[in-house]
Amino acid sequence: MLKVTESALAVVRNRTITIYASCATAGDDPALLGSRKKIFATLLNRLAVLHINRPPPDSFYIGEPYIEDKHKVACIISANFVFPAYIEPIDFWLYGAHVMAVQHGHILHVQIHRRISQQLWDDVRLQIPFKEKFLIGYLASYMPAINRRLIDNRHYEGHLLSRTFAVFEALRVSVGVQGRRLTLSWPISFLPFPPSAALANNVRDLYVYDFVDSINAYFTSDFDDCIRRLVTSAENFFEVRSWKTCKLQKTSNSFRRILTEYVNDGSLAGEVVSENMEVIYTVRNKIVHAGFRMSTISGQFCDKAIATLKYMIARYCQDPVISRYVNTLYMQFKMQCSELGGIYNLDVIEKRRQGDGDSKTPVIDSAAAFDSVTFQALRFTELDKFSISR
Repeated sequence: MLKVTESALAVVRNRTITIYASCATAGDDPALLGSRKKIFATLLNRLAVLHINRPPPDSFYIGEPYIEDKHKVACIISANFVFPAYIEPIDFWLYGAHVMAVQHGHILHVQIHRRISQQLWDDVRLQIPFKEKFLIGYLASYMPAINRRLIDNRHYEGHLLSRTFAVFEALRVSVGVQGRRLTLSWPISFLPFPPSAALANNVRDLYVYDFVDSINAYFTSDFDDCIRRLVTSAENFFEVRSWKTCKLQKTSNSFRRILTEYVNDGSLAGEVVSENMEVIYTVRNKIVHAGFRMSTISGQFCDKAIATLKYMIARYCQDPVISRYVNTLYMQFKMQCSELGGIYNLDVIEKRRQGDGDSKTPVIDSAAAFDSVTFQALRFTELDKFSISR
């Protein structure tokens, strides 16, 4: 087995970067340029072999080399969106970055000026696999704030075609450092998710469609619509289950009363799902009747809201096909969120690492322990509620 040390890996990386830079200084000498490209290709292959064969570290977390890297470089992450409306230039600061968007014809051009790890820049330009996802993670973190401006443009300027975007709709995504610009392999597309695709033709219930539409709204950062559709799905679910007449008060048919009587069954799962759905319902009423608007930091709240409805449908629908289907839809949702930058946001990873302290991972050795961990994590925290209080 090939033994690889981090120092050997660093030496090859540095030599590869040097040859990469020298290709741009070969001038008009085609022979010199050709020789340097061959050396560059050989070093790239060697670097890939060393990456694959290096021994596993004692501990590791996603993005560790870039978070621990003390050397930062200023960069510009750019992306284009096909925008059918018109909007005045966008300009704001967020998470230590200067975010700008300017329209050129039918293209909305977004630029994010911020500092990133020098090693991340090196790995991306050396085409180390999967490293581009960290740049997409940065872009994804700014999409809710950009989309809020686009929704404002629709509502406050009366522009009907001012729509929001998901990060997978970004075109010609690139990163530039010190005058050098690289185009990323983006956007990507997803094949059908086999577990969901196998069941989809057997499910025609409207409340499931509303559940799917709430997830679609989440991807485009339309958190208001996400919450509205979640409650519509729940109401349609109550209708199908005939949860209309309450046992205790036959004249009552309120959303909250139904949750109390049919969902909150004394179990931890029933308690958390019922409590969460009440909060979601309250927020939906504020949106619909009081003009409340979800914050751009409400993504975590909406993520938990989607999970809450999934658990309610799966546990109480009394249809094994629908139960499996909504579970696979949620699995697909979480997988796609991860691939669309969710687990590659270095700012979030670093913040979580700083807040970990001496926290210990609970031991899961039974079904009851699993339920305890799952539903305690699902319960809305004060931080989640803070995101919907502004």
